[in-house]
Amino acid sequence: MENSMRRRKFIGYTSVGLGSAIFLPNGFAALGKKGIENISAQELPEKAQFIWHATENAGRNQYVNFRRKIKLSGTIKESIFNIFADTSYQLFINEVFVCQGPIRFDPRYPFFDYIDLKPYLKENAENVISIQANFFGCKTYKSINHIPGLICWGKIFTKKQAVDLSSNSQNWKAAIALERSRYTPQLSFALNPNDFYDQSKEEKWKQVAFNDQAWKPAVAIAKQKAWGSLAKRKIPMLRYEPVTINQSMPPIKVIPLIHQEDKYSFTIPFPDKLNDAVVYPERYYIAYYTYVFSEKEKIVRDISAFWGEMWLNGKEVKPYRHDTELKLSLEWHLQEGWNYLFGKVAPYADILDFYLGIPKTANLTLSANKNDVSDVLFRHTPNVSISAFTDFLEALPLPYPEGVQLPGGIEWLEVRQANRAENPAFESCWDVYGASFESFEIQKIQGKRFSITDYPSGFALLFDLEYIRLCYPILKASGTKGSYIDFVYCEYIDDDQRHLKPTFNYQSADRVKCTEDVIAYMPNQPRGVRYMLITFRGISESICIESFSLRKATYPVVKKGAFKCSDPLLNRIWEMCALTQATNMEDAYVDCVGRERGMYIRDTVIQYHNNLVLFGDQLLFQRCMELYGQSLDASGRFRAVYPNSGTYVIADFALNAVEGFWAQYENTGDQSLLENFWPEMLKNIAWFNNLSDARADYLLDADWLKKGGEVSSNDGFAGDSCVVDGYRDIAGINCEFSCTYVIALRCLSKAANVLGKPTEANAFKKRLEKVSQSIHALLWDAKKGCYSDNLEKRTHSAQANLFALRAGVVDAKQLESVKKHIAQTLRCIFVNGYDDKAGVYMSPSYAFYLFDGLYTAGLEETAENLMRQGWGFFLAKGYQTTPEDFHDSPYQSLCHAWSASPVYYLSKYILGVHYTKAPDFSEVLIKPQTKSVQQAEGKVPHPKGVVEVKWHREKAQIVFDYLKAPEGVKVVI
Repeated sequence: MENSMRRRKFIGYTSVGLGSAIFLPNGFAALGKKGIENISAQELPEKAQFIWHATENAGRNQYVNFRRKIKLSGTIKESIFNIFADTSYQLFINEVFVCQGPIRFDPRYPFFDYIDLKPYLKENAENVISIQANFFGCKTYKSINHIPGLICWGKIFTKKQAVDLSSNSQNWKAAIALERSRYTPQLSFALNPNDFYDQSKEEKWKQVAFNDQAWKPAVAIAKQKAWGSLAKRKIPMLRYEPVTINQSMPPIKVIPLIHQEDKYSFTIPFPDKLNDAVVYPERYYIAYYTYVFSEKEKIVRDISAFWGEMWLNGKEVKPYRHDTELKLSLEWHLQEGWNYLFGKVAPYADILDFYLGIPKTANLTLSANKNDVSDVLFRHTPNVSISAFTDFLEALPLPYPEGVQLPGGIEWLEVRQANRAENPAFESCWDVYGASFESFEIQKIQGKRFSITDYPSGFALLFDLEYIRLCYPILKASGTKGSYIDFVYCEYIDDDQRHLKPTFNYQSADRVKCTEDVIAYMPNQPRGVRYMLITFRGISESICIESFSLRKATYPVVKKGAFKCSDPLLNRIWEMCALTQATNMEDAYVDCVGRERGMYIRDTVIQYHNNLVLFGDQLLFQRCMELYGQSLDASGRFRAVYPNSGTYVIADFALNAVEGFWAQYENTGDQSLLENFWPEMLKNIAWFNNLSDARADYLLDADWLKKGGEVSSNDGFAGDSCVVDGYRDIAGINCEFSCTYVIALRCLSKAANVLGKPTEANAFKKRLEKVSQSIHALLWDAKKGCYSDNLEKRTHSAQANLFALRAGVVDAKQLESVKKHIAQTLRCIFVNGYDDKAGVYMSPSYAFYLFDGLYTAGLEETAENLMRQGWGFFLAKGYQTTPEDFHDSPYQSLCHAWSASPVYYLSKYILGVHYTKAPDFSEVLIKPQTKSVQQAEGKVPHPKGVVEVKWHREKAQIVFDYLKAPEGVKVVI
């Protein structure tokens, strides 16, 4: 990729305020009230280079520290600093944390941040600019695996000097950040690696007084043109505010650790797991062996193990209990003397951590050398290629015979005590606790002391924030020398109300190795925190929490929307959805702030509409759609989640993207996105046109993959994928899929007219008419009086009929029977009438489209009843935010904004605020659409302010108490 590549014209964003940066004890401060959006970014000078610690760099999770020491003389007049890093950076001035960046990006189109350093610099004194850059080097759902590099530039102007801040080998020094380990597990299948911070390797390099003579000059990387031209960031920096502590928050529970088990472990990197082209077969495994010494023949229960299979003295050992997803309980039948233990485990991630736990009371010795003084704990097979495994290891009998020599030149690798795994999620799951006898309010944590007498083996602090937040936990503690501190973050807690429940693919946790009496720690990225377990291990003296805080990392918006009506349940649903939406706004609309933090196109479109009635922000969606415009895969379709290194395409999501581009124009009148990404939209729809052209009736076949088309585990038609089996047959020629195609074609036809392309507009119109006619003719079931899901006409879901309504396929003669069928079918979300156990007829995510169809059809009673049932079900279960689905599952997110669409429909239809001439907002139509609500009031954002409505019902008539709109806006009733 070269700098000369075609650069998109970027949208003319308007700016909003920033808010405050985080303030931390001993070296963290606030940005102040001046919004950095008012700062003019300085032009990139030629002397600024992409730098790192070496010219050629490869590998996962690299950390590099950079320093620039400056002595300033005189009053500071101006100081603008511009910075970009692949993949992430944290900026410090004189030890004070300033910000983290950049925004997620496609390497072809990167963005730099621009920051005013003046609030942090000291006049007539020495200052140091410190940057820690982190190259993820692995597949995530928010970055594209590229190459590492940092570039910065800017100037500090005083009355006496002008200091050039350009990154190059003359002015900047660099060193590998040894304090943060590279080989740690990923926080989840979709996120960057977790943090293992080793205090003994921390050089205090952020301090002005630090002697950096041993550091080498930063090195200009070899591939200076690896990124496209840098553009100025167009959305505001995240807001770092304290997490609000509510009186309702449960107290922090102090849980004593009991050392009842010795843990043995090993870790193996699997870098090829990051490569989509390399697929490990299910039969692939790592083999290991060791010996267990027992003084006599006996049975030992409560042996803990991670996944895999295990044999003791040639006999397979089966688990008798599944304690958690990360822990199995086994029973060993031991002979007197040394017992041969063999096992195998599959690589489930790019870092394979294996753990084995033995009760201390068992008095057993583990040694791969049959020697109680040897520190070789295991031997295991290396990470061999798939072909080497197939050729040499797969044929070996299981278990491998004792003393076997591996074929093909493969050698056993030794694991010593010092090579143990460092997986705080695993270890916290395996911890044994004593009875808790202490708890305290979260407000009282500052200065809290924990006596070594009370907690001789350590302790854990259990936090419950009531719902997940994206935030930094920031801890300063004393008495920590020689201990480990583990942070585990999760949305689920075990029935014992002490252990959290991470899963094999979502192990969000960090570890701190303390070698000094005082530790100050903040993780490398914000974390999604609902429950948090902070465990102090191996303590040798009493621990004092000198300070602790939680700082949110959220997109800065002001809540303008409001809603209140005569139905208290609908009010609570609106507030729950509003909270969910606010929580899931980062540097993109993210699906959730815990497990993935990915920008999915369907989620993004839904969240944008939620935002329209809550905040009225446009910048974030413009940025999201800009990324989607850059996301085309090899087939020419928009990807489902981006930026992302994988080939993750979902067919109907790619069509939803077209709706997103049109929605952005319709709600702003800004056609920049349409202009910039018109070629991409044409390529995207061309794929569907080709699929359509394969049939004379132009309908879309949802089974193209099975019929010899493209092969991808991530491709296909999703639709409403979580409904009960048998309710909707979406195989073959599919009504929803074809209707989604019609809706996208209509958006493109309108967009072509806006762009002055009448020929293309006409072509899209003719095609959508042909597809609509075929849906009408072939998928209508006259006997049932409704549309069928496919040509087989075995099922007739509400989804098929509501999408036919949304697509404009239902004619006047069909409307009443279609409405009757929908109302009958959707009397209840739940198959059994009251909960999810027997299945559901719709999912909370697809509700965004279904509610649209219901209100279009005049079925507002059905829509409101579904909200009361489904979202009332969430509230009845105690959730403060909307979960990913109606089904209970330890894998689902409990704060998923694609489920928050009732906030949009309640504001739009019960308050009745409609911008019918959009993108012309000079007129607003007030038309409440509800039969059950007796009165309502609230606010809906408008480009010039807010529209305020209050009404009540007198008999059958709606009477308006007041209607207020911004100056110059006409109100129509």
